[in-house]
Parts: sequence; structure tokens; C-alpha cells
Amino acid sequence: MRLLAVLSSLVLAATGCSAAVVDDDREDVETSEALAHGNVAVEHTLAYGAAGPALRTYVSARFVRLSGLDVSTAESVVGSAARLDADAPLGCAWHEGQPSSASLEAVDGFIELLDVGDILLRAGSTATPLAARAFPDVGELVSGVVYTSRGHDTSLPAATTYSIETSGSDLVDGFSLQVEAPAALEGVRLSQPAVGVDAQAFATGELAVVADEGLTLSWEPGNPGAGDRIYVDVTVVDDEPSSGRLRCVFDDQGSGFVPPPAGRLEAGGEIEIAVHRHRLVTAKPSGIDEAVVDFDFAVTARALLTE
Repeated sequence: MRLLAVLSSLVLAATGCSAAVVDDDREDVETSEALAHGNVAVEHTLAYGAAGPALRTYVSARFVRLSGLDVSTAESVVGSAARLDADAPLGCAWHEGQPSSASLEAVDGFIELLDVGDILLRAGSTATPLAARAFPDVGELVSGVVYTSRGHDTSLPAATTYSIETSGSDLVDGFSLQVEAPAALEGVRLSQPAVGVDAQAFATGELAVVADEGLTLSWEPGNPGAGDRIYVDVTVVDDEPSSGRLRCVFDDQGSGFVPPPAGRLEAGGEIEIAVHRHRLVTAKPSGIDEAVVDFDFAVTARALLTE
């Protein structure tokens, strides 16, 4: 997952679309085009369980200027604001464990996470300020700040206009942009027709499935013209260390089939199923080449595995 494909690109310029970058503290860095890349990621998850749904929300933003690095190396060092790979092909694949990190000894360059001033996200009657946080020092390779929401339980509205405003800084002029969020996932159900397991709603919080059979998932389809995608992740609960996950990617048409990951699920265990509606929105506010907002509205539920 490429840093700028997953995050996509928020291309800013310190002065216009491009400018020279000279870092007086780094004599080994050559002058280059002063372009920064980043993304704003908006995550809203309802986790269904026997005690009722639990809400988790998270908003993050980062603006990255690179020197002497390719974007794939930078992504492995800094990580990604978004959890979903916007370039993932349709279909299902098993992903082993955690992605590997870059060897810092092999990295020649640096990553600057830009300060863009205050950031405020508005959606309906909700206003969410983002806090600037110093990024942990990684072998003198990374400097600067990332932005995150302060709380994780403030409901974020769906299917409405989001406004993102920055005050600007010495490095980047302030800007504002408006984008449309996708609808929330509704009516998510799973069934296993081949073995007579009828549709079970995620909202009940109590699911049971046959371990070695695939799952048929259904949901209320979203806006057919928006290009939204549905991501389904299946992971084993209490799997230490993590053996990975099964990820399926579907068009947002209301249903999809998740095949069983052969030999990885056993009766008596438990799985977590996360269903995400993902939208990547590109905007062009005044003074910005390209701005991308990454929406991830999700629901999760756990299911007991039976024979």
C-alpha cells in the first residue's frame, strides 16, 4: 500500500505549486521541488456486541514533505493515516501478519511532517478540532507533527457535507474545503445458505457461523454513482501472535461472498468481521493542487465458529 495511494495525495506548496527546499540543518540534502503530500482520514466504527453497540471515531491528518526518499519507503517508516488500501483490487486475499518496516540504516533522506496551523473539521452540528502531536523521532529521519482528534466517542454524521479548515503556518497558507461523506452502513447481515444458516443481523450482537463455510454478506447499497467500495476483514479473535486477516473488496452493490480461509478457522473459536464503506474524495480548494479526504464508515461484529 503506497503512502500516497493509500493516503492519496494532498499536494501543497509552501509558495505556489512548487518551490525550492533548502534545509540549512541538513547539508547532505539537495534542493528539490517543495511539494508536500498527505491526507485527512475520517473513521467511524460501530462495534456490535451482546451489551449493545460501542462507538469509536478517529480523525487524523498529516502533510508530508520528502527529500531523498521514495514514497514506499516513507510509508513504511511513517505509517499511513488511512487503514484501507484505495488501490486494492476487487476480490479476496489472505494477508499474513503485519507489514514489514523499512530498515532505517538503508534510508538516505528525511521526512518532514508539516505544521499547517490549527485544523477544524465541521460536519452538521459537530465541530472536531484536531490536536497537533509531535511525531516520535525515528533515527533523525522524521521530524514534525501529525494531527489527531482528541476523543474517540463523538459521533460523526454520515451522508452530509464535511468542512475542513486550517489556519495556516509559516510553511503553508491556510485553506478550507468541503467534501461529501458517504452514507453509514445499514442492514448488514450474514448468512450461509449452503448449510442452512439464515441471515443474521450484525445489530443483534450475537452471531454464529459454520467454521469451514463461506459467508454471504448483505447490506443496504449506497450511492451508485459515488464509487464507494466495501471492504470486509475477517480476523481470528485472541490470535496471538496475529496470523493475519482475510480481506475482501466489493463494489457497493449490496452483497458479497467471503470464501472460507482454508485451514485457518476452527470450530469453538471466534472471529471478528469488520465491514467498511470507503470513499476517497478529491477536492481542489484555492491555493491547493489536490486535496484528498479518506472516509471509512464501518460496523463490526463477532461470530462463534461451530461445526
